[in-house]
Amino acid sequence: MACTYIVSTRTQAKLIIAIGTRISSGWNSHEINSAAITWGALSAELYSPGKTYFQIPLGLLYGFIGPALLYAMHRLFPGQRIWSYLNMPIIFTFLGGLTFSVNGMWWPGFIIGLSTQWWVRTRKPL
Repeated sequence: MACTYIVSTRTQAKLIIAIGTRISSGWNSHEINSAAITWGALSAELYSPGKTYFQIPLGLLYGFIGPALLYAMHRLFPGQRIWSYLNMPIIFTFLGGLTFSVNGMWWPGFIIGLSTQWWVRTRKPL
């Protein structure tokens, strides 16, 4: 609270401008407020099973199951080194970015990330 007060009093002249500046446009506070409203007051209408955005809370489950499944494969088959070479946070990060790419610009990054992980893990094993 004190930090907000100090920042707002020192930059008051810039914050009053209606169009916003690089100091603060109010976008962050609007984003947090919108998230609080949707996850709080409107959660039953938006994120419940059968509703429009039910896949968003399920994403938490997907994010847990994917790495846990590959970790189990690594533990069950220790002789197969492929399971220890996969870095799932990197792979899932790039796969998640593929869904909103307009022209597939994330594919080169995914391929570079996957191939460099393979190269490093085969040349410099743990």
